Amino acid sequence: MFDSLDDIPAGIDLGTTNSCIGVWDGNSVKIIPNRIGERTSPSTLYFLNNSEEYLVGEQSMKYLQLQCQKIYSVKRIIGRDFNDPKLAEEIKLLNYDIISDNQTKKPIISLIQNEKKKLFTPETLSSYVLKKLVNDAEKLLMKPIKKVVITVPAYFDDAQRCATIDAAKLANLEVIRIINEPTAAALSYGFGQSFCPFKTEAPTFSKLFKENREKRAKREKGSNSLNNTNEVKNSFCLIEENRMNENKNVMVFDLGGGTFDLAILKINLQKKEYEVKSKISDKYLGGDDFDNKLLEHCLHVHGLDEVKEQIDKKSLERLRIACQQAKKILSIRNEADIQVDNFINERDIHLRIARDKFENEICNDLFDRLSQPFNELLDGANL
Repeated sequence: MFDSLDDIPAGIDLGTTNSCIGVWDGNSVKIIPNRIGERTSPSTLYFLNNSEEYLVGEQSMKYLQLQCQKIYSVKRIIGRDFNDPKLAEEIKLLNYDIISDNQTKKPIISLIQNEKKKLFTPETLSSYVLKKLVNDAEKLLMKPIKKVVITVPAYFDDAQRCATIDAAKLANLEVIRIINEPTAAALSYGFGQSFCPFKTEAPTFSKLFKENREKRAKREKGSNSLNNTNEVKNSFCLIEENRMNENKNVMVFDLGGGTFDLAILKINLQKKEYEVKSKISDKYLGGDDFDNKLLEHCLHVHGLDEVKEQIDKKSLERLRIACQQAKKILSIRNEADIQVDNFINERDIHLRIARDKFENEICNDLFDRLSQPFNELLDGANL
C-alpha cells in the first residue's frame, strides 16, 4: 500500500493520555497500529528503579505492579513556567516529583535511578513518546520517517508550541507544521475519506455502541423507542450523505486527557479552504480531572482525606488507574466498581459508583464547565 511513497511525512497526535501516528497513502489517512495492534498508545513512561531502562506506551503497562516510577500527562507541563500559579495546581495531581530548573525557571521531572537523582525536561520525555510512535510506524512501513505534522491544543501559546517542536527535534524529526487539534479534526471531517467513526473503528467499539443504543431504546416507552433508535441510526447516514455539501460550519468538541477545546470552522469543500470562526479553550480541564475527582471521592468516602499526604505514590497510582477504568465502564454501564486491595495500613478500597452519581454529584462541576462556553462560542462566530 505504501510502496510508491518516499520520505513519508507522518501526522502525530501527541496527546496527554494517548498518542497516535498516521500517514497518507495516496487516498486516505491510515492510522498505524502499535506493536500489539492498537491504534493509540498510552503517553506514559516507566523508569525501573536501579536501572537505566525505561519503557514507553503499551510496553510500560504490564510493569505497573513493579516498584517503578510512572510518568504521565507531561503535556500538561511542557513549555510552562514553573512559577505559573496554575501549574502549581497541576503538580498536585501528578504522582511524580517536579522541580524548577535554576536557569530556565521551567519545570523539570526528578527521578531516582541507580540510587542517583536524574533530571528530565518535559521535552526529553515527550521525545521518547515520539520516538516510540515513529519506530513502530517505520517497522510496519519499512520506510524511514523524518518529517512530521504535530497537532497541539488550540490554547497552546508560542512557548508550548516551541517546546513541542524541540521535543520532535530531540527525536530526530523535522516538524513541517503545527496544527491546532480542532482544526485538524475539522479538516479530517471535511476532506477525509472515511469520517463516520462507527464504520471505521474496531468491531468491539461498534458492538458496544450497538448494545448501548439498544439498551437505551428499551428504556423508552412504547413505539417511541423504535423511532428514537432509528433516528439515531439514520443520523449517521445523513452525516455521510450531507458531508460533501460545498460550505459547512463545523463545531468541534474536543475533550482530551488534559485539555478541552471548542471551535467552529467554516469549510469550503470545493476550494479545500477552511477558516476558524471562533474558538474557546480550557487548558485545565480533561479526562485526568474526571479521574482525580473519582480518586478524591474514594478517599473521602473511606475517611482518608486527612492522611492523603501519608499515602505512598504507588498506592495512589493504583487507585488513580482503578478510577480511570471505572470512568470508562460508566460510559457504557450504569454502575462500576473501584477496588484496590491493601491500599494503606492493610485497608482496602472498595466502592461501587452509579453513573447518575458520577455525572450529577462527583463530576457535576466539570460537566457544567463543558457546557458553559457554547453561547460565547456561537456569538464569536456570529451564529
